[in-house]
Amino acid sequence: MIKGIMCNKRKNVFTVKECLTCAESGDNPCDYTASILRSMIKERMDEDIHVTDLTVCPRQKVLKRQIDYLEKPENLFFKFRGTGLHLAVEFHSNKNLLTEYDVQLLLHNEKIVGRIDEIDIKNKILRDYKTTSEFPYHPYEAHKKQVNLYKYMYEKTHSDNIKRLELIYISMRGVKRFQVDIENSTEIKNFIIDRIKAIHEGSKDISNSIAEFGPLCAYCPEEVKRYCRAIEIRKHLETMKKTKKLPDLEEIIASMPENTYAMD
Repeated sequence: MIKGIMCNKRKNVFTVKECLTCAESGDNPCDYTASILRSMIKERMDEDIHVTDLTVCPRQKVLKRQIDYLEKPENLFFKFRGTGLHLAVEFHSNKNLLTEYDVQLLLHNEKIVGRIDEIDIKNKILRDYKTTSEFPYHPYEAHKKQVNLYKYMYEKTHSDNIKRLELIYISMRGVKRFQVDIENSTEIKNFIIDRIKAIHEGSKDISNSIAEFGPLCAYCPEEVKRYCRAIEIRKHLETMKKTKKLPDLEEIIASMPENTYAMD
């Protein structure tokens, strides 16, 4: 679980409360206001499985539940940066729109939670807004899965069905909209179950947790990345069969040079 905030300005670790107190004083050396910090931290404090957890690496969720780690404000901001846009969308909502709509699902003793950016009730369109530095040529697979998960969760508690899914990418240069294919509801349910099982199995033995390496690894907390790297090293040693007794993950981590992580 998150145990504190790594302050790059003061080069020190602070508890969440200390970090917020510093920001509220108005004398904080970083550029984050107390309002921004409070919102960023709140997004990551619970232990529920978020829809976005289902679309990325299962090992990340396993490790975040089992080890203490520090967060950096810049990494929290990467996940938070669309919030201002979402608030603007919510502010301009009307009776034909549901905005910032919370959905949840109980499955296999896990609560899955999510927040749908916008549902056009009249036209039965579910939309998710994404901020980006550059427009993609096509919507990202994780984002396509995300809106299909939202659709499935919404329809489990509502009689009306969603007819269209859209991803709206917004950059400093403008807006780009994509329509997303609707996936079979049975396939979506099976996807959720498979992800939950992966998290549960990984929790029993983190050495066997499933990792999906990619660009988002850069935004994992450093403690998580070091454990992830140690798991991969241990698996490699086991494959090579060069040692009779495999070292513990903690022993591998202790022997690592600093700044050596899963994607190095």
